[in-house]
Amino acid sequence: MQDKTAKFLTGYSCNNYCRFCGDRAYRGIPVKTTQEIMREIKEAKKAGAVDAFFAGGEVTIRPDFFYLLKFAKNIGFQNITLTTNGRFFSYEDFTRRAIEAGISRIIFTINGHNAKLHDYLSQVEGSFKHLKEGIANLRKFGFDNIGTNTVIVKQNYKYLYDIGKLIYRVGIKTACLIYVSSPRDFYKYTPRISTAAYYIRKFLDIGRLDDEVSYAALNVPCLCYFGDYLKQISGTIEENEYSFESTPRLISKNKIEQYENIESKKIINRIKIRKCLFCKIADKCKGVWDIYLKYYGDREIKPIK
Repeated sequence: MQDKTAKFLTGYSCNNYCRFCGDRAYRGIPVKTTQEIMREIKEAKKAGAVDAFFAGGEVTIRPDFFYLLKFAKNIGFQNITLTTNGRFFSYEDFTRRAIEAGISRIIFTINGHNAKLHDYLSQVEGSFKHLKEGIANLRKFGFDNIGTNTVIVKQNYKYLYDIGKLIYRVGIKTACLIYVSSPRDFYKYTPRISTAAYYIRKFLDIGRLDDEVSYAALNVPCLCYFGDYLKQISGTIEENEYSFESTPRLISKNKIEQYENIESKKIINRIKIRKCLFCKIADKCKGVWDIYLKYYGDREIKPIK
């Protein structure tokens, strides 16, 4: 099925300062104007987009946030998704206005199971508290279409099971892990897959306990450690039944040149190495990150027999 979602990158400004964030270097780039984003929305709709996905930076800090939601809704987008750190949703009035403006789905970033870890990674004291308050405020208004993203880094991978339990406990039905892949400070933040895989599987196991729950992992460096979890892992030749909301196809074509250049640098190439030829899932796997091989080599790549 052709992807009918248009992703709108509004700018790199953010009210968090996450340690591992690859976009921090781009925060000096001016954010797109309201008119530029409106033009993208119109062009995407004309190109056949059905749903809209707003991403940043942090979209909620824009003064025109509610206006852009209403504009996308009024122009005919059926579903409007937002990825956010959730801090502004701690304000009840902000939450109400976002719902009234037409938001359909909200994906929160949760990188720790408690304030100590989450706030450490976001570098904003109170950000975990704001996040929890935001989820509670949405529930007050009967809004339940909530998902989560968790970035896997060296500082939190051992707590992925605890993060998963927290997400399940608050009643969120869909959760995604995203393996950090920025070449900046690669050794500092990117864990070896051989040590992180156990904790990733423990997280994914939570999603297997309930038919109404979907737990998935995006962008893992290789599939060698997930032979029994392929339905929950992106990176297969043919993507599976899980909906990886975090990676919609970009239909909107009128991006500022600066953004286009930066986005192009984020593409991760996967390559097949000699070991891959002897793997049981070779016909399903796209290969290993080239950047992972550059920094860590291929010793951890173990073909599934």
